[in-house]
Amino acid sequence: MMARNPSLRFRELTVSNFRGIGDRLPIDLSARLTVIHAANGTGKTSLCQAVEWLMTGKAGELTYEDLRYRLRPGAEPHVEASVLLDGEPWRLRRTRTGCRFGREGETPRSHPDTRLLEMLAPAAVEDSNKAPQTANAVRTTWLRGTHFLDATNLAVLLDSDKDSKKRREEIFADILGIRRLLDTEDGIARYLKPMRRATNRLSERITEKEIDLAAIPEDGAAVDVAERELAAALAQLPPMSPSLSEKTFEERLAEAISLHSHEDAKVGQQKVALLYVELEWNRAQRANETSPAVQTRLERCKAIITRRTERLRTMRAEIERFRMQVEAERKRADDARHLVAGIRNAWNAVAHDALARWGASLSVRSMAELLPEALWTDSQHAECRAALRWVEEQRADQVRRRVVVEALKSRLAGLPVPSSEQLAAAEANLSECERIAREAAHEYEMAAGPLQRLQAAGQATLAALGEDERSCPLCGHGWSTAQALRTALSATLTSVPPLVQRLEENRRKADEAAVAARQRLHGIQSQRRLYDQTLEDLVRESEPFNRLAEYAAALGLPTDEKEWAEAVPTALARLDLAGAVGRLLDMLKRSQSLIPGELPEAQPLETAVELISHALQEVATQAQGLAANRIQWTGRIEKTADRLSGRLAHLREYQRELDAQEAGLRKEWRTFKEAWERLSEDEPDQSALHAVRQRVVGNGHRLDAAGLHLEAARKAQSASAAWRQRKSIEAELADLRARRARLDQRMALAQETREALLSHRKAYIQEQLDHLMPVVTTLFARVHANRVFDGIRPGSIEDPLVWLADADDEVFQPGLHFSDGQRQDLALALFLARACRLGGTFFLDEPLVHLDDLNRVAMLDILRVLTLTQENLGLVLTTASRPLVRHIEEKFALLPQETPTGPMLRVIRLEGNPRVGIAAE
Repeated sequence: MMARNPSLRFRELTVSNFRGIGDRLPIDLSARLTVIHAANGTGKTSLCQAVEWLMTGKAGELTYEDLRYRLRPGAEPHVEASVLLDGEPWRLRRTRTGCRFGREGETPRSHPDTRLLEMLAPAAVEDSNKAPQTANAVRTTWLRGTHFLDATNLAVLLDSDKDSKKRREEIFADILGIRRLLDTEDGIARYLKPMRRATNRLSERITEKEIDLAAIPEDGAAVDVAERELAAALAQLPPMSPSLSEKTFEERLAEAISLHSHEDAKVGQQKVALLYVELEWNRAQRANETSPAVQTRLERCKAIITRRTERLRTMRAEIERFRMQVEAERKRADDARHLVAGIRNAWNAVAHDALARWGASLSVRSMAELLPEALWTDSQHAECRAALRWVEEQRADQVRRRVVVEALKSRLAGLPVPSSEQLAAAEANLSECERIAREAAHEYEMAAGPLQRLQAAGQATLAALGEDERSCPLCGHGWSTAQALRTALSATLTSVPPLVQRLEENRRKADEAAVAARQRLHGIQSQRRLYDQTLEDLVRESEPFNRLAEYAAALGLPTDEKEWAEAVPTALARLDLAGAVGRLLDMLKRSQSLIPGELPEAQPLETAVELISHALQEVATQAQGLAANRIQWTGRIEKTADRLSGRLAHLREYQRELDAQEAGLRKEWRTFKEAWERLSEDEPDQSALHAVRQRVVGNGHRLDAAGLHLEAARKAQSASAAWRQRKSIEAELADLRARRARLDQRMALAQETREALLSHRKAYIQEQLDHLMPVVTTLFARVHANRVFDGIRPGSIEDPLVWLADADDEVFQPGLHFSDGQRQDLALALFLARACRLGGTFFLDEPLVHLDDLNRVAMLDILRVLTLTQENLGLVLTTASRPLVRHIEEKFALLPQETPTGPMLRVIRLEGNPRVGIAAE
C-alpha cells in the first residue's frame, strides 16, 4: 500500500503583479466553499494559475514572461499563501528568485522546488531513488490533476473528436490519481517498441547471414600460397609500416601493390635521369669549364661600358652648358637692342616738353627731383588720373551743392529748437490732464448711471400706462386727464439734477484741457522732427561737397573750385609727362645690368641717353660674337659624342651576346646538376656515374621480381576469396547473435518491470475504487438529475479509464453512449469524490458552465451537502454568472454561517480590470 499525501488547506491567498492582477489582491479562502464571481477578463483564472505557480513553480504551458503583469514594466510576480498542511500552519511564498516557506510565525526560508514538492506530495513518487527532474515532473502532474479542475479540461471532456481521446483519458487519470502510473507504463511501452523493432531486424540479418554461410564451401588451401608470395614480394620491396602484420591479407596485398607501383615509378624516373646524364655528360663538363672564361670577358666588357658611358654623360652635360650660354648671350643681345630702341622712343616722347620746361642742362638726377611723379608706380598714376577726372566731372555739381548747403544752413538757423525740458514738461502736463479727465468721467458715471437707469425704468413704466390711466403709478396722485399725467411724467424723466449738470460740465472742461495739452505736445514734437530732418539733409548734402574738397586738396588743386577748369588739365598733362619720364628712367636703370660702370646721372639727359645707347649697342655686338663662338664648340663636341655613342652601342650588343652565352651555360649545367642530384648526392665524376648505373639497374631487377611475386599472390588471393568471405560472415554472425542476446535480456527485464508495475497499479486502483465507488455512485446519481442511468461502476481493473453505466438490463460505456453533459457529470463526481478522500482545498474554474439547469441545481445541492459534512474539505469555485451566485447564496441561506473551522460560505466579487486595477469585495 502506498504512503499518504498530506491534506493541503488554503486559508489566505495574496497575489500581485501576476497576469492581469497588478496591485496587491488578498483573497480569504478560509470558508468551506469560496465562490469567486467576476466578469470575464477580471482575474478568476489568474487566481487559479497563481495557486498552481505557488505550489509547483509552473502554470500550465505559460512561460515566466507570460506570468508578468505587462502594464507595469519591471514588476515581478509575487504570490503568498497561508496554508494548513495536515492541520499544521505554514507560510508559502513564491517570487522570481524561487520559493520560500516555513511554519507560521517563522521567517520563510528559501528552498528549491524539489523540497516543496516533496513536502506537498511525498507519496506521488513510489521510487525514492528516481531522478529529481523526473520526480518533480510526476509530483507536479499529481498536484495539478488532483487539486485543479478548469473549464478547459471540462470542454475537452465534451469534445467527441477522436483526436482529443488521449487528452480525455489523461484528464480522467488525473482525477483518479493514476496519471503517473499510466505515464510510467507508456514510458516502458515506448522503451520496448524500438527494442522489438531492433530485435526483429537483427533476426532477419542473422537469417540472411546463415543462408549466405551455407552456400560457401570450407576450403583454405590457397591462403598459404598467397601468404608466401606476398612475403616474397615484400622482401624485394622497401620496409613498410610495423603495423602491417595486424591488417588483413587484402589490406596488406593492396598496400604492397601500391608500394610496388610507387617504387616502379621512382625507378622509371631514375632511368630517365640516368639516360639524360649519360647523353649530356660531355657537354655539361665543357659548359662547366667554359663558364668562368665567359664570365671574365663579360665583367671586362661591363667595365669598359661603364667608363665610356660616364665620359658620354660628361660630354652631354658640357653640350647642354654651352647651349645655355648661347641662349643667355642671345637674350643679352636682344635685351640690349630692345633697351636702345625703348630709350630712344622714350627720349623722343619727353625731349620736347622736358627741354622746353627745364632747359638742355637737365640731368637724370635733377629730373627725378623736379618731377617726383615719375617715380610713381603704374597703379599710383592710374589712381591719380582717375581722381582728377572725377574732380573734373563733379566740378559742375559742386556749385549746385554749395547753393543747397547754404540754403539748408540758413533754414536751420531760423528754426526754433525745442529743448528736452520743454518736451518733458509737455508730456507731464498731458499726463496730468488725462488723469483729471478720467477722474471727472468716473465721477460723472457714478452720478449719472443710476439716474439713467431710473429714467429707463420710468420710460418703461410710461410705455406700460393704459390710454385712460390718470393715477401716477409712483405716488398715486390723480390727474385730471391721462395726457396731463403723461406730460408730467415726461417732464420729470427728461429733467437733469444740478449736481449731474455740474459734473458733466467738469468732465467737458477736463476733456478740452486734455485735448489742448495733447495739441501742445504734438506741436513741440513736430518742431523737433522738422529740426532733426533739416539737420539730416544738411549733413547728407555736405558730405559729397566735403569729400570733393578733400580730394582736391590731396591732388594739389586750388581751394577755389573756380580755378579747377585750368588746374585739372594741367595736372593731367603733368601726369602724362611724368609717366613718359618714368618709363625713360626705368629703362636707363635696367641698362645698368648690361653695361659696366655707373649710370651717368650728372650728365645732361640728352648726352646720357646717347652714351647709354652706344654702350648697349656694343654689348649687343659682343654678345652676338660670344654666341657664335659657343655654337662652333657645341658642334665639335656633338660630333665626338655621336662617335662615342656608336661605339657604346657595339659594346652593349657584345655584352648581350656574352650574357646569353653565360646564361645558356648556367642553364645547361643546372639542368644536368638537377638530373644528377636525383640519382646521387656525390659530386659528378666517372666513378660516381658507374655506381649510380649499377644501383638503378639493380633496383629495376628487384622490382621486376617483386612484381612477379605480387601477381602470383593476387591469383592465389582470388582463389581464397570465398574462404575468407566465409570467415568474415562467421565473425559477423557471431556479433549479431551476441547483440540479439543482449536485447532479449533487456526486453525481458523491461517486460518484468512492466508486469510488476501493472500488478501494483491494479492493487492501487482497487484500493482507490474501494474508497471512491460509494461516493462516486452517490454523487453521480445526484448530479445526474434526469435519472437515465441507474448507476455507475468501473468497467475493469485492467483498464480503470473504462467506466460502465447500468440502465435496466443494459450496460453503456460513457465514452460511446454518454452525452457531453453526462461525461462532465461523471468527471465532476470523480473529482469531488477524490477531493473528499484527500482533504484540503480544491479549485474548480468555471465547472458548471456546460451543465443544464437541472444538473446545475443538483450540483449546488451536492456542494451544500459536502460543505456540511466534510470539515477538512475546502472548495474554491469561480464563475462569471450572477444568477448562479444568487442561487448559491439562496441554497446556503438557511445553513449556519460560521463553523469551528471557518465560514460556511464566502462570496468574493472581483471588480475592475487589468488597466485600472482589480479589487475584491
